Amino acid sequence: MGSRAMEAAALVARWEAFLAKIEATLQETLEDAEPALQELALAKDGGVVPFLNGTAAVKRQVQNLTGRIHETWHDQVRPKLRAADPEKVHWDELAESRKGSTLSDASSTLVTRWETVLCGRVAERLHARTMGGARTSFRCTLCSADVEVTENLFRAHYVACPFCGGRNTYEPSSALRETLHFTADHLARFRTLDLHDALEAAHDRCSAERIGTPSGVSTRQSP
Repeated sequence: MGSRAMEAAALVARWEAFLAKIEATLQETLEDAEPALQELALAKDGGVVPFLNGTAAVKRQVQNLTGRIHETWHDQVRPKLRAADPEKVHWDELAESRKGSTLSDASSTLVTRWETVLCGRVAERLHARTMGGARTSFRCTLCSADVEVTENLFRAHYVACPFCGGRNTYEPSSALRETLHFTADHLARFRTLDLHDALEAAHDRCSAERIGTPSGVSTRQSP
């Protein structure tokens, strides 16, 4: 093997090692963040807003990691490979570039799924905790009898007193309102993940039939 071939092979190996390290760091970042974020969401002095802020901070960390992929390729790897083997006899520029793009796209998909699962699990626990401590009765403003609320706990509405017939206004607590706003969307996304996966698989099969992509290879960058 000539010197150009050896230098190109060494650069490619270093590029692949760099990508493997980025992927491992990404996985570790997400895994380490999940328990702390769940604890933050369920803490007495925590809640939905601090949790969402923490989740956004983790996503920024991931974006910084994936941003390094393109920076490293354009600023370091590609120039060195071109200098080592200008005729590109011993390396394929498009193939090496795609290694970085593939990891970047996969990272985006991974983070989206991580966020969906994390928010879904937090929403389930937060919903259960809030419902367990929900105020389901109050004093009638006319006769002071206990009036139970058995439905529509998440919104304000009129409730008739079963004793005097007086009309009372039920107001959900701030915890109930916060839970409703957070859980509605995230629980829906989390509990339909299997349907989303089936839809994605069907889309990829249809795309593969149209353009001849091998079965099992995704034709899109992100879900």
